[in-house]
Amino acid sequence: MPTAHERRCCQSTNIVDGKAEAEGVPWITLHEGFQVNCLNIHVLETSFYEFIHDYGPREEQVHE
Repeated sequence: MPTAHERRCCQSTNIVDGKAEAEGVPWITLHEGFQVNCLNIHVLETSFYEFIHDYGPREEQVHE
């Protein structure tokens, strides 16, 4: 079953916009904390394993 992608501008979310503004960058993707925590492959891998540990693997296939 196809799913809809959610798109939301970081500037329309007060918390995210405030973080970017406090750092002096126009978009959250340029924020140092975003780059370190959300784009670092090692952080993503660790978060993935923690998620699997807490919630278990998905029973249904993710990809066809």
